[in-house]
Amino acid sequence: TALERIGRVERDRGNLKGAEDYLLQAMRLFEAVDDRSGVAGVCHDLATVYWLRGDFDGALQLYRKAELIYGDLNDDRGLSAIVHGIGVIHFERGHLDKATEFLHKALNLRRDMNDPAALSATLNALGVLAASRDDTDEAVNAWSDALEHAESAGNMGWIAIVSNNISEVLMPMA
Repeated sequence: TALERIGRVERDRGNLKGAEDYLLQAMRLFEAVDDRSGVAGVCHDLATVYWLRGDFDGALQLYRKAELIYGDLNDDRGLSAIVHGIGVIHFERGHLDKATEFLHKALNLRRDMNDPAALSATLNALGVLAASRDDTDEAVNAWSDALEHAESAGNMGWIAIVSNNISEVLMPMA
């Protein structure tokens, strides 16, 4: 809906309160017409807003709601984005084993879908996770795979991000 799109724009502009207001309005509309896919999409958008605010518990609640809906709808694309987000939240909280579990679940879904841009995002996150554990070899391997997928998708943004991550761990500090 237009309300959902406006909510995303407000989020991207940094107006998290405005984003939340528009997204909640969109949620009410999707619920009123029993559009479960729409509800799941808004849950994902709201979870991102909550994550940006640092409300990890609120974000996880919304992600879990979307996860159940996407699972019921057999929507692997939506589900992969949600479990990726859950993995990132667990990483932010320092729950590295849970982060690994969810990011690998997202990776498997994204491999099955053969979505190179999405694969690049999840492999990048796994590289960041490995680097946080001081496992440089695993990090560089994940990022090398991420770079390959970003290049095959022609996604210059992910190419830049992943290349930067590789250079950060391989370049000695001056």
